[in-house]
Amino acid sequence: MENYFKIKKYGDYDIFILNEGPEITPEIITMQLGYLISDPSTPKDLKLMVVANDSIPMFDIDDKEVMQNVIDSVLKNFNTFRQAFVVKSPKNTAFTMAYKNRISEPRYQVQIFYTEEAAIEWLAGK
Repeated sequence: MENYFKIKKYGDYDIFILNEGPEITPEIITMQLGYLISDPSTPKDLKLMVVANDSIPMFDIDDKEVMQNVIDSVLKNFNTFRQAFVVKSPKNTAFTMAYKNRISEPRYQVQIFYTEEAAIEWLAGK
């Protein structure tokens, strides 16, 4: 898990941190999520911060299948999933908002932040 995710303790919570590379593809997303799902040490109530600042999504914002596959995998494999995205570019903000707007299940919460500090506060429930 250390190859993709760092785990930091914040109070009583373990927050998983993923620093995205320069490009984000459906294959990368599937691999990262599969890694979380397959690792028995991943909590079923996961708190994940994705630092995507200026990473470039390599798929179309209208590609609903990519987003829906991620949502379905999360709901099938986790009790709750809190995901904070740290983004800086307008394009990433638009992608993340489109993704967030597809989620209607209360067990899966997504928020968008400009700073890692604000994302961690939300994940830790402050």
